[in-house]
Amino acid sequence: MPDVAVFLPNLNGGGAERSLLKVARLLSDDGTETQLVLANAVGPYMSEVTPALNVVNLEKSNTIRAVGKLATYLRRAKPAGLLSGLDHANVTALIASRLTLKPLRVVVSVRNTLSAEYATKQGRKEQIVLALTRKLYPGATWITTVSDGVADDAAKFLKIDRSKFRTIYNPLLDEDFYTKLEAPVDHPFFQDSRQPSILAVGRLSGQKDYPTLLKAFGAVRKHRAARLIILGEGPDLESLQALAKELGISGEVSFAGFQVNPYPWMKRADLFVLASKFEGLPGVLIQAIGAGTRVVSTDCPSGPSEILLQGQVAPLVPVGDADKLAEAMLHQLSTPTPVYSEAVLERFRPESCIQAYKEVLLGN
Repeated sequence: MPDVAVFLPNLNGGGAERSLLKVARLLSDDGTETQLVLANAVGPYMSEVTPALNVVNLEKSNTIRAVGKLATYLRRAKPAGLLSGLDHANVTALIASRLTLKPLRVVVSVRNTLSAEYATKQGRKEQIVLALTRKLYPGATWITTVSDGVADDAAKFLKIDRSKFRTIYNPLLDEDFYTKLEAPVDHPFFQDSRQPSILAVGRLSGQKDYPTLLKAFGAVRKHRAARLIILGEGPDLESLQALAKELGISGEVSFAGFQVNPYPWMKRADLFVLASKFEGLPGVLIQAIGAGTRVVSTDCPSGPSEILLQGQVAPLVPVGDADKLAEAMLHQLSTPTPVYSEAVLERFRPESCIQAYKEVLLGN
């Protein structure tokens, strides 16, 4: 009988899936009997599931349709606490927990700035999920968020009392991160030390605002030699390639695709840039700091300001401002490689995060 179950749709290549898989692994390593319950056990992160982490595959490609199977699992396994992430999985978890008619601590995780996320989601299915979210989330034991900014936004957007929320930062800077940081990287842009390499990581979609990054990089190139590597896949690849060609920088920009292990790329890069319009708590920004790399970020809601201590650690620039972003990139490329203090990094180490999750899931 597990102490805790962690429910996710799958292990496809998203930041939420990777972060909550890490939480499940760390809970297990800490001595909490943990099962990873997947609506469909597929995705590139399946390779990161450790043998000690028991996987339960509900074999449903549609997460909402996994309600019945999840309820059956909960009645049989009787975990003390259930943690879920992503809106449709959270809705599924809350409905399934009601169907069991058994006492169960249900903790749902909000990983993004909901008001901004749903501003781009106007379809009928998304609006149904939003309506269910507003109706069901108050019934959760806790609503955890990855930053205070996400908590403030979600409380207002969902019309739920702020005291229902608890911020738990992602445990991104663990031993596994530092091990993977040392893996080799083979990319031609890293072979020429005369041209600094700038790196961005994330899905090729509107949220990440790569057009602004490409325009800023084009402005940087007018002042100094540099190259840009973008890691990620997504629907905007062709339009971004076309924009790079239009800006005359396609020869200096590499769209290197999705990488299961982007961390050594961060270590090799001379500068990491986050140009997002909105985030929850951008893990790639934390990991770039953990890799000891210079960084620049937009001051988007939510997370970068908390991570960078309101701009004390590294520059924060307005969202969508290519000129300001280019100016900050040039400034960072001319500064020495930083040494980040333990006070900046310790917030994202596993110990405090796992204790917080044990408190909300097990009540101790």
